[in-house]
Amino acid sequence: MKKHLTTLLAIGLLAGSLGTLTAHANSSEPPYVSPISGSGWLHDTESQLGSFHNTYYRLKSKTKATIMMSKTTGGGTVTKPITLPKGTIVAAKKDGKWLEARYNTISYGLKKKGIPTKGVAGDGELSFKIKMTQATKITRPAYAPAYGTGAYLSGGLKAIEQLATYKYNQVNVTSDGYLEYFPAAKKTFTTYNAFTDSNYTWSVMHATKPTQSIKITKATKKGATVNLFTKVKPVGIPSQRVAKSGKFQYKVALKNRHQPYTYEDNSYADDTAIASTYSIGKMQFYTVIGGGFN
Repeated sequence: MKKHLTTLLAIGLLAGSLGTLTAHANSSEPPYVSPISGSGWLHDTESQLGSFHNTYYRLKSKTKATIMMSKTTGGGTVTKPITLPKGTIVAAKKDGKWLEARYNTISYGLKKKGIPTKGVAGDGELSFKIKMTQATKITRPAYAPAYGTGAYLSGGLKAIEQLATYKYNQVNVTSDGYLEYFPAAKKTFTTYNAFTDSNYTWSVMHATKPTQSIKITKATKKGATVNLFTKVKPVGIPSQRVAKSGKFQYKVALKNRHQPYTYEDNSYADDTAIASTYSIGKMQFYTVIGGGFN
């Protein structure tokens, strides 16, 4: 059945863990990957309604929020409170007079107090609902993605074509300006569903805690490439040393290949995901930028 790139039906916990907490079908069948027109994706109104588009805000004061994690046994979730500092940059969406968290975009350092040490898995879904007056809308930071959660999955198109079996590393660019690295560490869990009276399996592709989370000290954009600068050498991420001292010693070149693909993935609305391909140095990546339904 033909898939249409239009309004996403349901985001919930899944949207906060795009590219990490998965429910991929246990099948060796290819996910029917198809390239789509870059110009169509950027300019077609119907497609944009289904996009995971980001708008960024700066918090005016300390803000109470929660982190929701999936239980690894018994089903359900665990929710714990955290506090976001004044000045934190978040991706959010307007809902009437309210502003709500959009996807899972903050750094591990901010959300770790809301993550239990045992019995949970996934990235941790950020949730808050505040008055519009509690935050200031800002121009999208140079490091921040226009679409998606900022999670870049290694393997590029090859990884999408081998969706059920590919073991990928993940690089996160967070809304509050951190570069994070998660090595591949797939774990699969079996949970009982009382509504269907049956078990189902689900997987996470990496550990909840990143190997490294480092501050992006500067970001510049040139054409399709965003250069991310750090003081500390990134672990597992291709980088170039450009200075021997100071805050801008290492450069990570994140290039948008401007070739989106649509493919079948039952983690997303109507089993359809839309991804854009990227590269960091010579390594290929992809990031999910939208979903669809019939």
